[in-house]
Amino acid sequence: MKLIKMEIDGFRSYGKKTTLKFGELTTLIGDNGVGKTTALLVLNKMFGANASDRIISDGNVARF
Repeated sequence: MKLIKMEIDGFRSYGKKTTLKFGELTTLIGDNGVGKTTALLVLNKMFGANASDRIISDGNVARF
């Protein structure tokens, strides 16, 4: 599986719809509070090893 892009809408610090595109090598660089950790949490919601990590509650929607 290859992740090409991720759309985040209304999850934690991503209030409006945001699209992150991934290339062959992707790094997350930015100031504090811009959403780097949130982007990683979204990936954990999709690919987490534990079923409890993959639960998305109302108001925290990530579209893959």
